[in-house]
Amino acid sequence: MDAVRTDDVAAAILSSAARAFDWSNTLAQTNGHSLYCQPVNLRLGQKEYIAIMESYLVDRPQVRSMSANDFQFHFLNALMDRFPC
Repeated sequence: MDAVRTDDVAAAILSSAARAFDWSNTLAQTNGHSLYCQPVNLRLGQKEYIAIMESYLVDRPQVRSMSANDFQFHFLNALMDRFPC
């Protein structure tokens, strides 16, 4: 069995979190709120999510030492930063 690459695991976690945030945002929108305002016609995949997170980390060096428990929080902030309402 091949060893699982850390990059692959990180990309899978990022995609999973993105899917959860997408559903959360959809639910919030049904109540008249939004977590972030991604354009309706813009489809994002792993590469785009990675680019969003990398850009967020470049602008916030203090976040780079985050714990694994804080990862989703910072990813949500990255989406909110990239797609403000």
